[in-house]
Amino acid sequence: MMRGDDSMAEPEQPDKAHTNSFEEMIKKHETLRKAYLEVERECNTIMADLKKAHKIRIFGTLFIILVFVVVGLYVWKKMPYIERRVEKSLHMKEKTSTVRTFTVKPGPISESIALEGTLKPSEVVNIVSPFDGVVKETSFQYGAFVKKGQPLLELDISDIEVKYDGAKTDYIKAAGKVKDMRDWENSDDVMKAKRSLSKSNMTLEAQKKTFQATEGLFKEGIVAETEYENAKQQYSSSKLDHDNAVDELKNARAKGAGNYLEVAVLDMKSAKIKFDGLKNQLDRGNVTAPLEGVVVLPSSGDKDKKGKRVDKGVSFTRGETLITIGNIENLSVQVDVDEIEVLKIKNGQDVTVTGNAFPGIVLKGKVSSISSQATQDEAQKGPPSFRVIVILDGLPQPEMDKIRLKGIPQSVMEKIRLGMSADVKILTYSKADALTVPIKAVTEGDGGYFLTVRDKGTGKPGRVQIETGITTPDSVEIINGIKEGDEVLIEE
Repeated sequence: MMRGDDSMAEPEQPDKAHTNSFEEMIKKHETLRKAYLEVERECNTIMADLKKAHKIRIFGTLFIILVFVVVGLYVWKKMPYIERRVEKSLHMKEKTSTVRTFTVKPGPISESIALEGTLKPSEVVNIVSPFDGVVKETSFQYGAFVKKGQPLLELDISDIEVKYDGAKTDYIKAAGKVKDMRDWENSDDVMKAKRSLSKSNMTLEAQKKTFQATEGLFKEGIVAETEYENAKQQYSSSKLDHDNAVDELKNARAKGAGNYLEVAVLDMKSAKIKFDGLKNQLDRGNVTAPLEGVVVLPSSGDKDKKGKRVDKGVSFTRGETLITIGNIENLSVQVDVDEIEVLKIKNGQDVTVTGNAFPGIVLKGKVSSISSQATQDEAQKGPPSFRVIVILDGLPQPEMDKIRLKGIPQSVMEKIRLGMSADVKILTYSKADALTVPIKAVTEGDGGYFLTVRDKGTGKPGRVQIETGITTPDSVEIINGIKEGDEVLIEE
């Protein structure tokens, strides 16, 4: 019975593995419960912090509002004092500032452009080489004054002399031929043809008489038939020779007229042109000054370079510039003007010229020419400029002497310093009765420029829109908007 009770009690005891699993579940549950409680505590802490921050924002906003209220109350109480201070400040400003009245009246105004230039002759004459040749001798100096007809240099003409002799021979022959053809009736060819015809006439007449006599004798039976035929044959041959002589004379005469004469005349003209050209070259082998002036270096076409210098042994081609002579009866000034200022310059504008090289002298002149094409230094890539030439008025001799070289012999006192620098002032605008106001009087606003003008009827100031002209350092030209006698108010 005991054994039976034991067997029935065994199923009621739990399995060991099942018991361990249950304990692990209990431990995990406890861990999760603790984690949940920790999360809950953190949430409570965050909520508490948020409540604190909310309270701080509320208190901050209230504090700022309170500050504005306090400052507003303070300013409101102090406003009368501030207004009095502002009024006092404005009153002091009114006392320190003054308003000046300017009465508009016509007066002269002008505008000019100041430039730097170079003194040059008013006219230059280039003497070119008459042929390809070499300089044999020179008798001048650059910068020296020369008189008209003065010898300057000598070219080697040996080759030209040979060509000249040949051309002269050809011309003489051609001229002789034309002369003969114009008197062709007495020429050798015609005279020879005439002689041949005359001889033929005589022979024909003799043969005719012989034939006629032989024919009579033959008819009378005195001469044989062979003699008659022989006389007849000789007569016929003489007639042919006579006809040929007539044709030869005709052809000889034709050679002195028509195309033959025209060709001969043309040949003579061609030979004459060649002969005259070479003669002219020979005559120009000794180069003299064509006018009175100063010998200057010729231009090479580049404004920064000069042409070839003439020295003994230097070769020149036909047409190449040998010498340039500047006519100094009048002087000119050459200036380069930029692309903005050149638009203000017109031919005929008045110019004044001064210079350190001729102190105390004011030269006057006018704009003579304005280049239509810009010159630009390709190497420096500078801005384009335009060449302007000013022709100066003639000067009395005493003033001209002041700009000549000093300390030189009397014989070359007429030598001048071409190329001296000059200060040039071109008058671009001038008006004798312009209406002008001080620069301070003009104010700029919406839509343009304005003046404060006193109304003549009411005496009150009013704002008037104006149209301005040129501006000088201290005044402005008024083109439209005011008239002579108007009173302009200027705040100093």
